[in-house]
Amino acid sequence: MSLCPPYAYVLGYLGVAMSCVFGSVGSSLGIVLISPPLLTLSISHPKLLTKCLMPIVMSGVVAVYGLIVSVVLLGSIPSPFADASAPDGVRRTYSLYSSQTHLFAGTLCGLTAAAAGWCIGIVGRAFVGTLCWHTGGAEVKMNIGGGAVNERSGLLANDGMSDKRGFNSVYSAMLVTCIFAEAIALYGMIAAVIVAGKGGGGSIGGC
Repeated sequence: MSLCPPYAYVLGYLGVAMSCVFGSVGSSLGIVLISPPLLTLSISHPKLLTKCLMPIVMSGVVAVYGLIVSVVLLGSIPSPFADASAPDGVRRTYSLYSSQTHLFAGTLCGLTAAAAGWCIGIVGRAFVGTLCWHTGGAEVKMNIGGGAVNERSGLLANDGMSDKRGFNSVYSAMLVTCIFAEAIALYGMIAAVIVAGKGGGGSIGGC
């Protein structure tokens, strides 16, 4: 069995695709889940829209992790070149071992990014949906973007707290949850880079 078979390139480029595609899928899931209630809130309470965009931004960052790993993997795959001394006239220096490590690295980053995007989407949808559901009641003042604006909100009104404090508490909980959800994708990217490094520049494995 050849240590540098032709299908090694298929495995390597499949790892590149897995990282980029599943990273984009995770980002898309997050955006799709958050967008419907966000559009509703933008019509009824446009002043709240700025703070509610944070889950959308964090969902987009998930795809960047997949792109970074794809670029790293792509730079580690050597191109075959013509060599008259080779049996088929083509010299391949990309080993099966390296291609497998690149495939696993791409899959690792892609799946963790997809999980992170899905989690961010659910948390963001719950946050924006809560605002849409609870807005309505006495007119109160909320400090948004450094200025006080009037909004109609019943958020946590039965808790004895001001609506400003209630909104900030819910927003803080959402933000912390999204940060830890995105950390899943970050951990996957770090692990993928380490795994890809085990494959070297493609020649490790006996070629």
